[in-house]
Amino acid sequence: MRKLLNKIEKQLVEVKVILQDETAEFITSAEYDNGDDVLYEIPRIYEVTKHGFHIEYAILRIDKGQIYLGGVFDEFGELKKVTLDELSWDEMLGVAQQIY
Repeated sequence: MRKLLNKIEKQLVEVKVILQDETAEFITSAEYDNGDDVLYEIPRIYEVTKHGFHIEYAILRIDKGQIYLGGVFDEFGELKKVTLDELSWDEMLGVAQQIY
């Protein structure tokens, strides 16, 4: 089982390396500002505040390892930038699946 887990981890690291050089836009600024339906079809990440509130962000674009986020629901219009290192493996795979 350990061998299998090591192989999976190796594959995940390879995905991360590939995404470090990737540039892709999942939604334009105009589409985000207008709240177009495409906003609900793109990858999401979730953040939990120190008080236990869940904040949902849509991944607007990726540019060389930088991830640009836009808040949805109550946080709509809040823009944020994070790196690939701040994403979970599941979130990173969601980005890769959207691109490829």
